This record gives sequence, structure tokens and C-alpha cells, in this order.
Amino acid sequence: MLRAGEMGVDDSFRSYVDQMKGLGDGREDFRQWLRGAATEDIARVTFFAAQKHELYREARDRELRSNVHQGRFNRAFGRISEEYPELVNWCGGRSSPFYSFAIQMIWWVPRWVQLAIEMKIQIVTSWNRDTVKHLEANGVRREGARLEFQSLKGKNGEMENASVEPVDKLLQAGIDLMIEHNANVDRYWSRESPGLFVTFIEKGVGRRVFGRGTDHKILSRFIAYYELPHFTREQLRNQSAGADYLSHDDPHATQGRLGHTSIRTTAGYLDGTVFRVLNSANIAKFQKVLSASIVWAAGGEDAVTKSGMPLSYVDKRLLFPVSDSAVTDRLMPPECDVWMVDPEQPLVLDKIRVMHLIRQRAYYAQNWQRLRAESSERFSKVHLPRIEFTAALWALISDSEYACLLEQRV
Repeated sequence: MLRAGEMGVDDSFRSYVDQMKGLGDGREDFRQWLRGAATEDIARVTFFAAQKHELYREARDRELRSNVHQGRFNRAFGRISEEYPELVNWCGGRSSPFYSFAIQMIWWVPRWVQLAIEMKIQIVTSWNRDTVKHLEANGVRREGARLEFQSLKGKNGEMENASVEPVDKLLQAGIDLMIEHNANVDRYWSRESPGLFVTFIEKGVGRRVFGRGTDHKILSRFIAYYELPHFTREQLRNQSAGADYLSHDDPHATQGRLGHTSIRTTAGYLDGTVFRVLNSANIAKFQKVLSASIVWAAGGEDAVTKSGMPLSYVDKRLLFPVSDSAVTDRLMPPECDVWMVDPEQPLVLDKIRVMHLIRQRAYYAQNWQRLRAESSERFSKVHLPRIEFTAALWALISDSEYACLLEQRV
């Protein structure tokens, strides 16, 4: 709602406050003022008059356009809408009847503002949207810097509680706005729903009541206006639950927050949101680390830099260098790794494994000094045993009938 009376009006404009009420164009001096005055001054007078004379605050079941409550501002609306294009979006059109709709915000909160407040409550409580819609004025309580909420959960008819601390200023302002809105609805109009979040619904010509409005078109407009990715109210609840779980890593605490009777239901929520996102993020990160580590294992840090990958992506514990270039048998574990895991495992040598041995020996011959300089500890634990194994296996083959295989070009 607009805090019109708090805007203040200059004494020179006081006479226009009373002339703003009524039908027709009013006196000539008033018409000239509407045509030439600053739009900010016209807005101040309009909203001050609306509060003083209760413009557009029709009594129960009275016609909206009555002689008692209508205001005169038609001549100014064109200039106002040009100077304040946001007003057109707010009111939904470019004619004075839409401006009158904005004036009514003195008395009640429009549905799209209610939607924003509802979503804010959803985010901090992890409630579903029906529970938020059931929230009543007596279900909101302040305890110092804490807000206590209590509302009916539509699915099972049980009361659901939530505590929010500390309360940010936007949420606090939204709650205050809705409580005042609720009081005005009770004071001036009829309602068909007891909750805080009710909006006017036309019930035939000249009659309105307050009830629960629909969301889907308003939510779509909200998303489009702020250029947000598409989302649903259900996703807000799921993401809020996921963020809560990440803060303490306790699924049972999240179960209590969501009001689930079964931990399996909570696990389903988490598995469909936060776990899936985390897994995707971990897979994406591992792919980057693995790619950089493969390039490093094959060509060292220079090759990583030339490939445009950050050296920070390299995990030297993930792979070890086995050759100086990519090989067709790269998926085959080196014989030294097989033997180091199980010394009792018999060594099987064939032409492909001998080619692997040649590449590994050539790699270490060219890079052992660099590898030692990069990490002496890793060199001692990882590379030195492989160098010794490679040398021993080379000597063994050299002294066998397969020595000719070592002369292959790879």
C-alpha cells in the first residue's frame, strides 16, 4: 500500500486537495494546474487527497465509480505516464482508469506485490505455497528479532510452524504491509477467505469481495519483467530445503523444517534438487581436473599451459606420466602398476606391452630431472619405483630372445 498521507503537501497546493474529489474536470484554475504543474506535485496531491477523502475506497458492495469517491486527474495522466513509465507497468495500462487503480493501493496490496511477499516467506520457511496462502494475521508473531509463523498445511490439515531469525528488512516490511492490508479488508470490504493474502475479486457489476487470486499469469509476468530463468513455486520450496540441508548436513533437521512425516519423503526432495546439483557440479569439476591431469601426464606443465588450461586444475595424484605422447593402449595399466599392487602377479609381456615400456623409458629419460624438481617427494614415491622397474624390465628383455622388440620405433 502507498503511504500517501506521509508524503506531505505544500500549503500552496492545499486547495487542490479538495478539488481532486468529484466528477468532471473541476474549476479552470484546477484544470490549468493539472496541465502545467510538476508531475511529482500532482502525484503528492492525488495521493494525499485519496487518503483524506477516501477516494476509491468504496463502502461494502458499493459501485467503484461513485460520486463520493472518484478523483479528478485525467488531464495529468498522460504526462505522468510518460515521465514515470514504471507506473504504466504497475497499473497495467496508459489511461486514467489505470491510474485510479494505483490510487487504490492506499487501501489494499495488489496481487503481484503479495506474490513477492509470499515467495519471500517460502524462501525463509521452506513452506509450500498453499501453507503460505493459509497464513492468517494471528499466525504471525514477533519475538524480539525473531518472527514466528504458524499456518495450516493444506495436504494433511496439520498446523505447521516456522521460526525466522534474524529477519531481514524486506521481509519485515512485507509482513507489516500485509497485516495493514488485512485490517483494511476487514474494515471496509467483504472477504471469502480468512488469510492474509487475499485480493479483490469481482462478483458481478459493482460488487467485489476479497479472496485468493491465481498466480500463474502473474508469476510469468514477474519472471519476464526481471529477466529471470523460469521457475515454479514448488522449486522455491525445494531449493530452500536444499540450502537448509547444506547449512547443517542433517536430513532429519530438514525433515522437521519441511514438515514431512517420513524421512524418505525428505530424501526424495533432496535427491531431486541439492544432491543432483552437487553431483553435476562435482562431475563438471572432475572433468576439468581429469583433462588437465591427462595433458600434464603426457607432456608436463608446458603442455598444460599451451592447451590453455590452468595449472591449478592439475591433480598430480590422479595420474602419473607413462609416455611422451598419447598411445593406442592408453587404457591398459602399465605392467609396473600391476606388479606393484600384487608382486605375485605374473608378468605377461607381448608386443604392445613392450611398446608401452619403450615409451615409458623414453619419457623418463627426457623428464626425470623436471619431475624431481617439481616435487621431490612425489618423485621418490611415484616416479622412482617406476623408473627402477622400467630399467629392470628393459634389462630383462635385452637379455632375452625378444631383445629385437626394443628396437621398434614408437
